[in-house]
Amino acid sequence: MKERLVPAAIIPAIMDLAIKNRLNIETILSRARVDIAVEQNSGAFLSVSQQLRILDAAYDVMNNPAFGLLLGESMQYHSLDLVGQLIATSQNVQEALDELFQFKDLVTPFTQFSLDTNGPYAVLSYDIESSLVERNLHVHYDLVASTIVSVANAVIGAGLRLKKVRFVHQQPDYLEDYHRVFGRQVEFGCQRNEIIFDRAQLQEPLLTSYPDYHDGVRALATEKLKSIESRESLSAKVSYFIS
Repeated sequence: MKERLVPAAIIPAIMDLAIKNRLNIETILSRARVDIAVEQNSGAFLSVSQQLRILDAAYDVMNNPAFGLLLGESMQYHSLDLVGQLIATSQNVQEALDELFQFKDLVTPFTQFSLDTNGPYAVLSYDIESSLVERNLHVHYDLVASTIVSVANAVIGAGLRLKKVRFVHQQPDYLEDYHRVFGRQVEFGCQRNEIIFDRAQLQEPLLTSYPDYHDGVRALATEKLKSIESRESLSAKVSYFIS
């Protein structure tokens, strides 16, 4: 079975959070069994299993149940590499989400997204492939929602007009952290993970919109996806011949 690859864009975000909490990034990478050199190579790739081990190690070392929310809260569009640049330079929220859906494999290949509308509301739902994410699933649910809201608030003029944020996991002890990130409109034990917001915002222009630059970034993102697919194919062939 071939191992999916992602750019090592998560490393700087983990580093920032580690520094804020006086944690040693080398300890985290060592615990995750990932070479420290990956931190110093801006063009490095990680396997999905390596990315998950880094997240698990950071969660364990930080020893804070709200880790996923905190990491997502610290994310800015540049934390998401080319995907973040595509989101930020899109013309409006709808285009930004379209780009996320198309190029999500560059940052989170184990997450599935969908967008629906329900009357005056837009419903962005997401799920994590539990066959790949075997530990700390709730941390990933927290991380995705917190990252999306954090980035949206940065690129939308008046911020994301949230109606509800719903999670499939049960209410944890750190409820005040959810209220800080999302307000008090948070529900737990739901059928789907959902971020519900004002539908009219789908056509709202972004503060950071830059169509000409966007086209160039899109070409780079397409090229990087092809590069990853090529690396995965080569890795699969090597594994086949070795076995």
